[in-house]
Amino acid sequence: MNKLSIALGGRCAEKIVFNDVSSGAQSDLKEVTSLVEKMVSQWGMSDKVGPVNLGRGEEYPFLGRELAL
Repeated sequence: MNKLSIALGGRCAEKIVFNDVSSGAQSDLKEVTSLVEKMVSQWGMSDKVGPVNLGRGEEYPFLGRELAL
C-alpha cells in the first residue's frame, strides 16, 4: 500500500496545487495498475475476490491464455 501511495503522490499533488493533472504520471499509473493487478489476481489480496490466484501473469502473455506450440 505504501508503494501505491508513493507512486500516486505526484498526481495527487498536481491535483491539489494546480487543480488539474497532466500526463506526467503515465508511468506511475502503469506501475500502480500492474502492482494492483498482481495484488488481486496473483497474491489474493482482495476482500471481495478472496484469497485466490487467478493464474494471470507473465506465463500467460495473451489475455491469460497459454501459447500452444
